Amino acid sequence: MSEERKGSYERIAPDGLQEGVIEVTAELSAKVHRLPTSLFASEGLDVDMGVVSRMKVSTAFVALLAKAMAGESTEYGYLKLYKYHTWGTDSTAEANTQHAVIAPVECSEGLDPSGYTSIGTQVATATSYSSVATMTATGSITVYEHCLVPYPTDITIHGLDRSKVASPGIALGVGDSVTWTYTLNIPAET
Repeated sequence: MSEERKGSYERIAPDGLQEGVIEVTAELSAKVHRLPTSLFASEGLDVDMGVVSRMKVSTAFVALLAKAMAGESTEYGYLKLYKYHTWGTDSTAEANTQHAVIAPVECSEGLDPSGYTSIGTQVATATSYSSVATMTATGSITVYEHCLVPYPTDITIHGLDRSKVASPGIALGVGDSVTWTYTLNIPAET
């Protein structure tokens, strides 16, 4: 039987020894910024939605992290690149096998020729990593999904976390924007 204590868990391994289990968590927060002329401005010009998704780190990212820890240089280089935010309009439920948004849409901060990503500001502490980016709608859309990826030109590889926003999604008009804050917590055992 597991015993919970301060975010860490202890369990008994098959050999009878105690194991420490560290809980890695992820969360995505959103703040919506509407233009005064927006179709949705009556909902408020700035709406802090708080945490909109938790805990779906992709299996592709976990595999990449393990390879980087083993010193494989090509994977190691990817880690510092996880700062490109992409969003989409598909409302399919989250799964840890998803490493990209399903239906990407453009934003005005696009760094690649297609305009599908926005670069985030990265912040690291001793036990967490965060990336913050603002994405502005180029058309009327309802955003349901977000993912942090390592390259602006290929948004389909090694996404850290495809997060889904709960229904009814985030309805945006042209020029409305969302500031995303993605945080990955990696605590030491307590």
